[in-house]
Amino acid sequence: MIDHLSHSQVQGFVMCPRKWHYEKVEQRPKERTPATLAFGCAVHDALAAVNEAAIACESIDASAAFDRTWKATVAQSQAPIHYGKDEADLLLAKGKALVATYVPPSGIIGVEQPFTVELDPALPPITGRIDLIRLNSVGDLILTDLKTSASKLLSDTAAVEAQLSLYNLAYPSSGHEVIVLGKTKTPTITFQAIVPWPVAELRQHYRDVHLAMVSGIKYRVRGWQCPSCPYADHCQADRQ
Repeated sequence: MIDHLSHSQVQGFVMCPRKWHYEKVEQRPKERTPATLAFGCAVHDALAAVNEAAIACESIDASAAFDRTWKATVAQSQAPIHYGKDEADLLLAKGKALVATYVPPSGIIGVEQPFTVELDPALPPITGRIDLIRLNSVGDLILTDLKTSASKLLSDTAAVEAQLSLYNLAYPSSGHEVIVLGKTKTPTITFQAIVPWPVAELRQHYRDVHLAMVSGIKYRVRGWQCPSCPYADHCQADRQ
């Protein structure tokens, strides 16, 4: 039985129902941890520390924060890190350079703000955390998500549109944005405005995904993520 949903759960199922089934239903042990996931978690945790310091009108060394969060993420990983083309030292250097570019926006009033919303009576509660809540220069509430990307802007914004629609149910706001940390040759920070999905569209999406989850649908989705998938060996064995 699914007792709650989250944006990451729903996105994980959409990306590959079989992977979601291995993790959430069968609870199989992970074989590996994608380096991209570990990197993203370390960046996220480092920026949370920077933003929390900004609330207190303080500043911290962002590069040093990433150094700590990256090493902690690697040490605490449940399975060996699958690095692919980038080794650990290179990712550490990239992460330190990336977060050093970040400057906290003004007006921050919430970091990693937890929430629970009831999207539909037929669905379990939806839980999550909002990366950043801030007030703009005229006092309007702005919901902000932080993303890393290979480019300066997100080209496909559907997932973050759904994510910010969910956040807006918890904290109705005037503005919605994503701060994109571009993993380009010279790291970039870009504020990208986002228009959240209408609530009716969000509700139908969650209904559809939840129905597929409880129905036991577990087809595999083949793509770039397969070599570093935590369950790649299980998946290969199940196909034989």
